[in-house]
Amino acid sequence: MEEEKEKKEKESVSAYFLLAKQRTSGSEKIKSRIIPPGNYQSIVKNISHDSSKDRIGRIIYKSLLKESVNKSIFTEVNKECNILCARKDASALRNCSSDHIATFSMENLNSEIQKKAPLLHGIFQNAVKGSMLGTQHQNRSRSCYRDKKDKIGELMLKEKDSLEKTGTVQDHKSSDIIGDNIDLNRSPSQMSIDRRRKSWHWFLLVGLQKRVLNPTLDDTAPISDITSVDNSTFIPNLNDCSKLVQNFMFRIMNVLVKYVGCLKKYKGCLPKFIPHPHLNELSGKSNFAILDMLDKSENKSEDMITILEHIHANFIPRTDDENPSVIKKKVFGGDVLTNERAYSAQLAMLNGTTDYERLTGVIHRPEGLHRMMNLLLFIYQIFYKSTSAGDKGTLFHLRNFISRIDVRGSEEVVQKYRSHYSFVEDSLDSYIVAAYLPALSARTSALDTQIRQIEAMHHNQLQKFVCEVCNKQYKTKGGIKKHLKIQHQWDFDNEQETPSKNDHIALYRASFMKCSLLLRDTNDVYKMGDGDRILLNAKFQMLLSRIGNHTKYQLWLFRFMAYCYSSLTPRMAYEYIWNGTANMHGNIGHNLPNDNLVEMLVQAVKKKIYAQGANATYKSA
Repeated sequence: MEEEKEKKEKESVSAYFLLAKQRTSGSEKIKSRIIPPGNYQSIVKNISHDSSKDRIGRIIYKSLLKESVNKSIFTEVNKECNILCARKDASALRNCSSDHIATFSMENLNSEIQKKAPLLHGIFQNAVKGSMLGTQHQNRSRSCYRDKKDKIGELMLKEKDSLEKTGTVQDHKSSDIIGDNIDLNRSPSQMSIDRRRKSWHWFLLVGLQKRVLNPTLDDTAPISDITSVDNSTFIPNLNDCSKLVQNFMFRIMNVLVKYVGCLKKYKGCLPKFIPHPHLNELSGKSNFAILDMLDKSENKSEDMITILEHIHANFIPRTDDENPSVIKKKVFGGDVLTNERAYSAQLAMLNGTTDYERLTGVIHRPEGLHRMMNLLLFIYQIFYKSTSAGDKGTLFHLRNFISRIDVRGSEEVVQKYRSHYSFVEDSLDSYIVAAYLPALSARTSALDTQIRQIEAMHHNQLQKFVCEVCNKQYKTKGGIKKHLKIQHQWDFDNEQETPSKNDHIALYRASFMKCSLLLRDTNDVYKMGDGDRILLNAKFQMLLSRIGNHTKYQLWLFRFMAYCYSSLTPRMAYEYIWNGTANMHGNIGHNLPNDNLVEMLVQAVKKKIYAQGANATYKSA
């Protein structure tokens, strides 16, 4: 097409000069104009001599027509830009629909500019090509920069090594924030219009330094997209079940060497605890401090938003500009109610422009004490029934048998956690010992006597059992037993019987032991601070929460695992799991859940306030 166009232009120019020649040769007078020497003469000359199009263009652009040519180009570029910005037949830059934004790509934009604005596209294309002229100089500059950077890095490493050897450098560890409410009620000795009952609701913030860090892991991007994580990740697999069985065996063996006399000598052969890779770090004393106590109630949405704003303003690293954004997120731990209200406050602030305004600088973590409370509550709801008072071996029967009057069932598990937990522990020990007795052939002397008497009734010549009282003969041991029981009132209650397939008593006993062993193992997990087993037991507890209709705990245990498997960076997830405990005094196995530490500090604050008597106020606290 371009060759044909160029040919037509040349033919029209040649026809023009031929016509001028014919007119000058005739009698008709024709006005002529002499082209002065210079740029215009050169232009006409190259056109008449059939020069190349590029040559003619260069001559025109170098002439006095350059400014006019540029003006024409600017006009064309302006028209093309107007086409790209037009509302009608909107371009990729103009279309703001959600579907278009979701499918936007630079390839589509490039092809659209090339189609609708070819002149503008050519300018961009040649500008990019022109930028390659300085590549050689840039490569030299970059090579010099890398060389200097490597030298600086070597010097910094040498300086770090020297500081570590002399002991003048300290590792500044980050910390987590744990929060809980403080609820106080004060009643005057004599009430009046001016002297009424006072109700205070405050919120305590505690900073707890992390003891386990792993700076070698990546801290730039989340582990994966939550939508790409398979659902089977959040439920126990065969390997998880095998690990839990091994932990249960360790618990059972410790009970047997404690209570069974012939096994006590093997106590020294058992390990004292289940090891994990961070025993040294978690056996050290924790550093913690009360950060603040706010005159706000977590039960009010506005106050919870204010609490999170206070945390972000004072404890969350952020950029120093007009619209600050979060640099590093922090863990905000507490019970499930605190986590739920903080999460609801974040949902209420989703309209914020930055993550700092949306209050997303905190990561929620359900702590261990309330996890164990919820599991203990489940055990009492399922296995502790007042209607089973007459069934030997049930929890309610054992409670009455040993007069544990401080145990009241699921209604008072939260208020009297220690007494209810202790009763389940004692019941579990008795179940384990009772289950082991048949393995030792530990039968009563009465049962042994009955067995020997029945064996003595067997007549070797007749090959039958002959009753010593009435001389009746029976071919089988079962027949003579039935005869003795019905006719002579023998008691065989102590004899072991083969359990049926639908043995509900055995099912009750086995189910209670599994749930109680999980509770005991979870308690030991937090004493040892074992992050791997904290995550492992969360899978099983989430399933039990579903059975007990504890929907909130089921949801938060799922979120806890989602943080560990997907939402956090590898480093944050690792530290999130392994820093769920505190140690007040040091030593192995003396850890306690973070929310238990906060509960102790809350009680200390309450004790101080009660000591002030009627003069107690928020400021005095």
